[in-house]
Amino acid sequence: MTPMKNVYLGHSTAAWYWLHAKGALKVIAQHPRRYVLSDAVSCGEEAHAALDRSLFTRAGAPLSIVTPQGGYRSRGGVCVHRSCAALPAKSFIQLKDNIFIASPELSFVQAATELPFYQLIHYGCALCGGYVLSDESETGILSRDPLSSVKKLQAYLQACECMNGLKAARKALPYILENSWSPRESTSGLLISLPYKHGGKALSDIRLNQRIDIPAHLRSMTDRNYFVADFFWPGKMVTAEYDSDVAHSGDAPRMTDAIKRNLLPLMGYTPFSFTRLQVNSDREMDKACENLRALLGVRPRQKIPQDYAQRKAELRRQLLSCSDGYSNGYGATKMNDKLPRGNKSMENGALNDKNER
Repeated sequence: MTPMKNVYLGHSTAAWYWLHAKGALKVIAQHPRRYVLSDAVSCGEEAHAALDRSLFTRAGAPLSIVTPQGGYRSRGGVCVHRSCAALPAKSFIQLKDNIFIASPELSFVQAATELPFYQLIHYGCALCGGYVLSDESETGILSRDPLSSVKKLQAYLQACECMNGLKAARKALPYILENSWSPRESTSGLLISLPYKHGGKALSDIRLNQRIDIPAHLRSMTDRNYFVADFFWPGKMVTAEYDSDVAHSGDAPRMTDAIKRNLLPLMGYTPFSFTRLQVNSDREMDKACENLRALLGVRPRQKIPQDYAQRKAELRRQLLSCSDGYSNGYGATKMNDKLPRGNKSMENGALNDKNER
């Protein structure tokens, strides 16, 4: 009897899986050996025969598989991607029997072959962030532990050799922001922190969702022991908050925000906030970031390119569109059968602004 070949899922299918995977990695194993994929299915027909489609009822079509044979092609609802390189150990994670999926780290490299540069950085923020896209939540997101980290991505990229997407992935790595709690937070943080040459505001060394402990003598004013600052710069006594339409709605969150705004100055911090509408407006975001720069006491150290306006426009185009999914539906969910009528918050694998944190 001929042994059953393995299905190695990757690219857009892996991205969809990791954007929607809840909780920790509930997998069978991560094989320690380097991969040459000699035991992989080589065509869509074989993949359909071997694959348990129930694992990906929301992934949409086509599925993306990786094989050492042939080139990129789509047939029978399956996109076949060729990979001849010997992949680093733990590049694939076993989901079930003969079904494997690209690890978050390999998925990042594969995304570099298909996503525009700034959306690749945004996807890296998602892999290193504390959220998952879900239609089970009113906000469109649920919290989870990060799937990866900049350190893990860096170690994986160092182990890679002669892979498509490797150069772009290495270029994007330094700009990834860890610990984002929503897609929109990633977008805002990147608009603020990326250097001028990439169209950003060059307010670098930013930290997302930084814990700030409340001194003992002020704890009588709140039932909390610490606050979390959406954006924080080490060594600077300034915090920045992103006020969305949903994350701070309701009486309890508003009360917490009010206490936070009152206590932070008593702790020596200057609170600063900006809204979704400011982020969506190029002009208003410029004003907000210049005010934030003044509070931080940071003078521009980088030369502003002559074509900065065009670079900024391209950055905003790529990042703000992440609210509607990545380019060409990458990592998107195309099957909307479980969404309530009139609720498009998860269509195209992302969140509408009104449902974002």
